[in-house]
Formats: sequence, C-alpha cells, structure tokens
Amino acid sequence: MTPGMPGSVLDQHQRSTPTAMGSVLQLPPNQSPIEKALELSMKVEAMRLENNTFNQRLKALEDGIQTRDRLLNTAARDIQDASAEVARVRRDLQTWVEELKQQQARIRQLDKDYQELLRTVIRMLEKAVGPEGANKQPAGEP
Repeated sequence: MTPGMPGSVLDQHQRSTPTAMGSVLQLPPNQSPIEKALELSMKVEAMRLENNTFNQRLKALEDGIQTRDRLLNTAARDIQDASAEVARVRRDLQTWVEELKQQQARIRQLDKDYQELLRTVIRMLEKAVGPEGANKQPAGEP
C-alpha cells in the first residue's frame, strides 16, 4: 500500500497534512491561521490586479512600439523613394544641361555661319554694284 492513501499504514515521521502552527506560517502571537490566510489572499489579489495593470501597460507599450516601427518603416520607404526620385531628377537635369549646351553651341555656330553668309552676300553686292553705286542716292531722293 502507498503511504498517505486511505487504508495505508502511515510512517510516523511523515505528516499527511501540513502543520498550521505559528512557526511554519510565520504568525505573530495574536493572529490566527485564518487571519493570515485572508491577509495573504488579499495580497495575492492586489498583486494579481497590479500584474494585470502591468500587463495592460506592457501591451499598450508594445502596440505603441509596433505603431512607431510601422511609421518608421513607412518613413524610411518614403525617404528611399524620394532619394531615388531626386537622383532621377538630377540625372534628367544633367542630361538637359548637356542638351542645352549642345543646342547653344549649335546656335552659336549657326549664328557665325549666318554672319559669314551675310558678309559674303554684302561683298558680292558691293562688287556687283561697284564703288560708285554705293555712293549714289536711290532714285527719287534729293
């Protein structure tokens, strides 16, 4: 038979129930075990309520951290997108600057070509008219 079970032989050095005397429960001289149990029960309940409060606060902080992390991730993606857009715009601007420089050079060359053409036309006209024709007044002017 197993010790501690009904109908079994008990060892005289073992107790089947815990003691409820002062030294085991650390009772002051004028306090009963029931009073001590009630006091401890109230402490346990207060600690349970405090634990629930801490758990709620922890949950709120965790939710806040998750929200902050989501916002930070969104902001980081936005910054990366903006940086990529700025880089693309810079490349476009650089391309436009190069194209503008090429167009300006082309316009300068065309301007030089037209000036040379006009000089050539003027010389040809001066040769065709002759030196005295350049000094003559057009007909109808005094």
